[in-house]
Amino acid sequence: MFSFARYLFSCALLLTLMLTDSPARAEWSWTFPFYGADSGAARTDQSGNPSGATAKPAAGETLPDSTTQTGKGDSAIVSQPASVLKPETGSAEADQPTVQKLTSPPRALSAFTPEHKLGSMILEEDTQWSGSLQIEGMVTVSPLATLTVMPGAVIRFAANSGILVYGRIVLKGTPESPLFISSLYDEPHPSDWNGIFLIGTEKNNVFEHLVIQGADTAIQASFSAFEANGIRISNSDTAMKLGNSTATVRNSALFSSVNGIQAVKSEVDLETMAIDQNRNALSLQSSSLTAVNVRLQNNTNTALVADRSQLKLDRMLFTSNLNGLKTTECDGSITNSRFLSNKETAALFTASHLKFSDNHVSGSRVGLQLDDNSPALWRNSISGNGIYNLLYLGEERYFAGGNWLGLNLPENGDILVFSKQPGALMTAPLLGIDPHPPVGSDSIKAAD
Repeated sequence: MFSFARYLFSCALLLTLMLTDSPARAEWSWTFPFYGADSGAARTDQSGNPSGATAKPAAGETLPDSTTQTGKGDSAIVSQPASVLKPETGSAEADQPTVQKLTSPPRALSAFTPEHKLGSMILEEDTQWSGSLQIEGMVTVSPLATLTVMPGAVIRFAANSGILVYGRIVLKGTPESPLFISSLYDEPHPSDWNGIFLIGTEKNNVFEHLVIQGADTAIQASFSAFEANGIRISNSDTAMKLGNSTATVRNSALFSSVNGIQAVKSEVDLETMAIDQNRNALSLQSSSLTAVNVRLQNNTNTALVADRSQLKLDRMLFTSNLNGLKTTECDGSITNSRFLSNKETAALFTASHLKFSDNHVSGSRVGLQLDDNSPALWRNSISGNGIYNLLYLGEERYFAGGNWLGLNLPENGDILVFSKQPGALMTAPLLGIDPHPPVGSDSIKAAD
């Protein structure tokens, strides 16, 4: 018993010596886990670097030629040899996947030497611009002033820059000397710069013979009016956005943008135009649209969407869009138009009291879809569509006689009609000949 007590006292004394400062203690290592330098699992410090190693090369030492770094912050690209990316030591770091964040290549600035550089300013009196200008900021045209840009001028806008018009703007190029408006980049992208905003100006705002590229909204009008002729808008988020405004556009092209024209409670008058290769071409809410000789082509969504609007469409061309036309609670007329090879539905009408006459509809998955008996159809050529020439989903009886549906024999199933309620759709009498047969070339000459 006495020997055991002495043993406990010896242990306590030894532990006290271990916990007090002594020359011997300096030689002990209390590192956890107890890995040595050659154990196969290197220790790391709080910054993630191997313990005892520096994060930078030693003096006179350079990184291997195959190690390069570009960019800053999270966008840095790090390219390292395989031996660095995957250590052969069997460490835990070797088992972790290497994530590399790639950055887009830098965009090339336009080779542009402006004659004038302007920042944010307010124009209190009539002002005239000519030559080449670079705008860095918002230029505001006050209510009593007019900004006039002369033919041949070149204007490039920096990011978050644009023109705000409370007074009047006249951008008046000529066919021989158009205006050019874009961003600072050689290849403009949508939203590189803000755009031109008209607010509360119903004066004679004019846009003639000019090119606009790379804007967020190229022309935006709120409680305003403008006329445009011979303009080309591309590579923008939205070409034209109208709210409680009036716009007349002639001989123009809106293309390669996200949205062509968006109008809410506005009056839009279009003639001889092309709205091509956008995501959405035309969108109307509680608005009126008069359009003559307008081509809507290769738009990846529905070309024209109209909700509670008044339509007067003549000599239109809807071709190679996802859908051609969708209307909801609309009134008006659609005449002498062609709906060709739209991927899904050429035209879909819901609660729309429309006169649809003298049109050609072919090459789509569904020709016409009627959700009710509101539209009136006559003297149309509706044939050669994939599933249905005429799809009627209404509940009440509907008369659709006086049209060409492919073959003039009602008992022949090739006319491709379907009615949700059996017997509700009446197609007789069918026309004996096609009133609008296909032609070898498109007769509509919209602006290219």
